[in-house]
Parts: sequence; C-alpha cells; structure tokens
Amino acid sequence: MSFRNSSVAGFEIVPAVLTEDPTEFEHILSAFKEAGASRVHIDVIDGSFVSGRTVLGYRELSGRDLGMKLDVHLMVDRPDEHLVGWDRVPNISRVIAHVEAHGDPNLIAADCAKQRREWWGAINPDSPIDWLSTSGFADCMKGVMFMTVEPGAQGRPFRDDVLQRITAWKESHATMPIMVDGGITPQTAPGCFLAGASVFAVGSYAVKAPDPSQALRAVSDAIRGA
Repeated sequence: MSFRNSSVAGFEIVPAVLTEDPTEFEHILSAFKEAGASRVHIDVIDGSFVSGRTVLGYRELSGRDLGMKLDVHLMVDRPDEHLVGWDRVPNISRVIAHVEAHGDPNLIAADCAKQRREWWGAINPDSPIDWLSTSGFADCMKGVMFMTVEPGAQGRPFRDDVLQRITAWKESHATMPIMVDGGITPQTAPGCFLAGASVFAVGSYAVKAPDPSQALRAVSDAIRGA
C-alpha cells in the first residue's frame, strides 16, 4: 500500500526535499512519486538567509511539470526577487516565505492578489511570534509555517518549545491552517497535531528511510493515534 497525501482525516503529510545535488533531487522526487505523494515541499536556499545553497530553483525548474503540486519554501532574504522566476514553474500552489526576510511588501501583496498561489508565512523558533502579524504579506497570508528546527539543513534536532508557540497562535487564529517543518517523525508529529498543526512537512525521516512510503505512513498513523 502506498502513501497518499490526504487531508481527509484533518491533516496533510507533505514530503520535503532539500538538496544541493541535482541527481539526488531526481532520486528523492522519484521515490516520493512511487510512494504515491501528490504534493512535494521544495526547500530553496540561496545562501543569503541561511548558510548553504540548493542548486534547484526556478531557473532549473522553469517550464518543468514535476507531476505533483508544489510547496515552495523560500529560505531566501529577498523572496520578492524570486516572484517572476517562479511564475515559470507549473503547479505551485503554496509559496512559503519567512517573516524574518526582507523584501518589498507591495510586490508580495500584489502577487498574493493574483490568487494563483497561496502565500504562507514561515517563522523561525526564536523569532517573536507577533512578527507573523506584522510581516509585509500578513494581510494576505493564507497559513503559517512554524519551523520546528533551526532552518538551513535537514536532520537538525526538533525544538519542543515551539509547541507552545503553535498553541498560542492557534488560540487566536483558529481558522488559519498551520504547517510544521523540521524534525517531523512519528515521535514528534502527534504533539504538533495536538498543538494545532494540520500540515506536516516530512524531510529527512522519509528521505533517509529504506522505504519512504512506509516512513510517511508511519507519521500519518502516529498522528491518527494522537
């Protein structure tokens, strides 16, 4: 039985890719497709916001249909400068940019107004939570993503203290969906779900597993049992 992205049970599991190797990207993407994923979370790093770099961005993916819906997580300092480029990549349904980043709020708001893709605000574990309400695209933000690790690489330790932040945000924004990204496993996902998260970006736990489909199902089953 293959894994399937599904929100039927009140949550969604989205496999995540973060790599600097084009060959590895293709291998991971193929594994997620075989697992039955209909959406993938692509991490984009340009070395300006966090250290490191991913070689795959809008230039490499321009015009290419990956066969799945895309969440594009822009770990970049100027997300507004990426807008035109990502217009050339099909099937983007969510763009996730950090409230700590810089950029022209007017350009971001204009892109939000096109309503071709949702804008979500990401926040790092140690940033003041009220930045989510004062970012340049807060007015059109469709959802929030709490980083549950320090951003920049897969495999970093899960931050339990973020759970309180998720609960606090959910209490004041009951209808806004919450995504979590970083260190998501069958052990950490249930706590995130109980705190209020409904979308789970699963990276290294699935990527490093012998059977990504089984790993993704294990996270899903753990949430169902919470």
